[in-house]
Amino acid sequence: MTVTPLRSLDDLTVGQSWDLGTLTLPEEEVIAFASRYDPQYFHLDRDAAKESIFGELVCSGLHTLSAVFGRVMGSGLLTAVSLGGNQ
Repeated sequence: MTVTPLRSLDDLTVGQSWDLGTLTLPEEEVIAFASRYDPQYFHLDRDAAKESIFGELVCSGLHTLSAVFGRVMGSGLLTAVSLGGNQ
């Protein structure tokens, strides 16, 4: 995956997109993350989650956000504009 780093967040325009590949979060990771940071039954227990609004085990939104943020930072896209990011 190769992206051209942004020089400034002002370089962003509506509709831009980047292919950052795919990401899989295995069930054991989903449960481990939720156990520590977001212990709701529909993130922790496959059978109990069947009775939830989702109808199945789902990944925490916090986990998804963290995983995507890691992918964005690893891509180099924000290297020049993130004061706390990759150098």
